[in-house]
Amino acid sequence: MPVNLERLSRGPLGAALVAAAGPLANLVVAFLLALPIKAGLLGWSSPSLSRATYVMSGGLLEGISDILALAIFMNILLAVFNLIPLAPLDGSKLVKGLLPGHLAAGYARWERYGPLLLVGLVVSDYFFKTGILWSVLGPVVRGLTTAATGF
Repeated sequence: MPVNLERLSRGPLGAALVAAAGPLANLVVAFLLALPIKAGLLGWSSPSLSRATYVMSGGLLEGISDILALAIFMNILLAVFNLIPLAPLDGSKLVKGLLPGHLAAGYARWERYGPLLLVGLVVSDYFFKTGILWSVLGPVVRGLTTAATGF
């Protein structure tokens, strides 16, 4: 989302707060969706690729649980992924807004390489099965999922 930085009253800190809004919104949605599971009204079924083809194969409550589990997982994954400190992700804007001026300027010089590094990371993880991305994101995603659902 384009933001006019000149209109922010807090300067770089304001930009960091704007950048944090997207991942925070994803987390709020995930935690709200998890309320019926946390309250024991619905069961928890951990989302996995092997189960994705069987959504709604059980009863209505199991189907709702599966869909909620997938929505919770995707919102948490998007929040955590978006916090990677590589441009154009929000994590880079967050880091740049929190760094002192001289360090932020140095960090900003590397921004143009962010998309290339990000694509390289995703492609290498996908094609070469390095597992780098999930080894970093996985524990955070699992921890937040446990915090949201209690499972």
